[in-house]
Amino acid sequence: MAQVTGKLIGIMQEISGEKDGREWKKGGFVVVTSDDNPKTVALQLFGETKLNWLTPLQIGQTIVADYYPESREYGGKWYTDLQCTRIYTVQRQASANTQLAPEIPII
Repeated sequence: MAQVTGKLIGIMQEISGEKDGREWKKGGFVVVTSDDNPKTVALQLFGETKLNWLTPLQIGQTIVADYYPESREYGGKWYTDLQCTRIYTVQRQASANTQLAPEIPII
């Protein structure tokens, strides 16, 4: 499992469908890291329970997301998703050395 810390810049539109008589939902969110060379990272959430994790979040908020990469082949090409397993909010500590510290997880 991996982890990314960044500023929430977007929430993707929810997609739903049905397979084998069961309904499914997926969506996701996008963060920008605060590294020397910032990266934009899109993470996926699968299932209504995980999609509800996005409700208390606000654009511009710093978050930490645990995820695992998952790849699949289709038509001779490979596609990779970053499946989010947990989201934490982050607060700034008031000190000379300002650090990021995870609060209680959203989930």
